[in-house]
Amino acid sequence: MVVKQESSLMKIFKYIFILILILLSVLAVNPVNADGTYYLVRHAEKQNDGTPDPHLTKQGQARAALLAKQLSAANITKIYSTDYYRTNETVQPLAELFGLSVELYSPNNLEQFAAMLKTQTGQIVIAGHSNTTPSLTALLSGQAIDGIDHSEYENLYQVVSIDDKTRLNRFKIFPIEPRPLLAAVTLDSTRFSSGSATFNMLFNGDVVGQSIHTLTKNQGHYRLDEKTIMKKRGIDYQISSTVNKDTLAPISMSMTGAMGDAVDINLNWQDTNPGVRVQGYSEIARADHHTQGRLKIDQQFSQHRYERTSLIMLAHLLNVSKDRKQSIQWFNAYNGFSREILISDEGEEDLTVPAGAFSTYKILYNGGDPSYVFYISKGKRPQIVRMEIPATPWTYELVKPR
Repeated sequence: MVVKQESSLMKIFKYIFILILILLSVLAVNPVNADGTYYLVRHAEKQNDGTPDPHLTKQGQARAALLAKQLSAANITKIYSTDYYRTNETVQPLAELFGLSVELYSPNNLEQFAAMLKTQTGQIVIAGHSNTTPSLTALLSGQAIDGIDHSEYENLYQVVSIDDKTRLNRFKIFPIEPRPLLAAVTLDSTRFSSGSATFNMLFNGDVVGQSIHTLTKNQGHYRLDEKTIMKKRGIDYQISSTVNKDTLAPISMSMTGAMGDAVDINLNWQDTNPGVRVQGYSEIARADHHTQGRLKIDQQFSQHRYERTSLIMLAHLLNVSKDRKQSIQWFNAYNGFSREILISDEGEEDLTVPAGAFSTYKILYNGGDPSYVFYISKGKRPQIVRMEIPATPWTYELVKPR
């Protein structure tokens, strides 16, 4: 993947922008005349030591200290945390700053906890996890929000309640790595091959279903079809997506069948000046912090945004630089959110899957809620031979190549 080298002036602008964000986030955390203000944060970076209750890393400790600095003007009155080292340690510098003790709460009944919080006044901090923080934020704000990827630690949500009305603000806890500027992906179309590939879907190492990915080329388009069946989980769906073969720009996407409940998604993209517009609808069983039922979608996007499913199925076409990360936006048709992800080369690895032994190179899509790791076979006709979803027990392994 080719990315132009940033100029010195562009780098200066980028760091000025980050400094402005820091200043704005510090200035914005002291609402006036609020009945209740809630600050919700996922724990900071944790150690990967294999234990169920790890401590924070040094980077996590630094982020916790900066959280305290960022909220130092907010007159915090209460601090809550789940009963884990990583959440307690995230808010401990803040508790020491305000001379408060950290009160524990259970993440198993968030509706009851949210109802209790709504009876309180003052400025309250709640430390949680990637799966609980979005849900609690939605319960307190009444607004749908995107999820938190396993790699994300910088999100800070502020819910301000005034006269039975709420306002949701989003901030960042610094430091965060400056991201590369958004840029178009570059492709090697010679790697494309038509046909179907079958994957076993594994959960905790056990095969629970199969997914068939079919790729075809028609004039200036790639047509991508996915058929996935997991009978015991009530999953049987079909996805069809069409993209521009030279740019992977999305053209259409549909999904029918069942994912526990019935699924009905139908989206079309239109070229506009200077970006693209997606219109249609999405109806699917979603996480509780997302919009439920049929979601009408009508959004205007800038360039360099891609449809999530097609970018996953065509990962083997991307040119990826070994020394630079690529930043793009992808659109998730399931919930209507668009996210910035980082694509990077993660080295090489030999591995064996049911389809045989392969020498592969690895690509990481980081920050996509969820992130993906792709193992792609080397050679003239590369293809995805393994997919992993980090921080989950899900894995796809190639059974029948194209």
